[in-house]
Amino acid sequence: MQLAKLIAIAVCLASVVQSQSFDFCDLGAKLLSSDVVIVRVRLGFTMHGAYLLSDRCAHKAPAAALLSPHDPGAPDVPFEIDRESLERLKPFVRLNGGASVACAIVSGVFTTAKSFTTYRADGQLHGNGFGPQGALQFAFVLRSVQTITGCQ
Repeated sequence: MQLAKLIAIAVCLASVVQSQSFDFCDLGAKLLSSDVVIVRVRLGFTMHGAYLLSDRCAHKAPAAALLSPHDPGAPDVPFEIDRESLERLKPFVRLNGGASVACAIVSGVFTTAKSFTTYRADGQLHGNGFGPQGALQFAFVLRSVQTITGCQ
């Protein structure tokens, strides 16, 4: 009887987690939420940082910078990244040049730059947001990496 109750609870929890999982292309207004979400994403890594990519979204979706909880400009969050997640990211990080792309399921919090503005200088977009030259309005503060693989 106890085992049946435990299985029922596990099934309920699994369905709750699944229902809170989103594809980055379908997030829309959820970008404005401060709740921890689980998101299926394409991640891009360069020597300038990491990003949630929207290049394969059917409709216009904003790109977002990928941040760690204590990165400059990251909001205060009540969590840290676990060591396993950092290990999972290592094969894709490009500190010395080049680029890589990964498909992943990650959890974390979206944040929006307040009073976001941009301007062009030297042919590049600059702003008061996130990422290189502050050009991105959105960022995702990473809590964990559940799965990550190279994209097809």
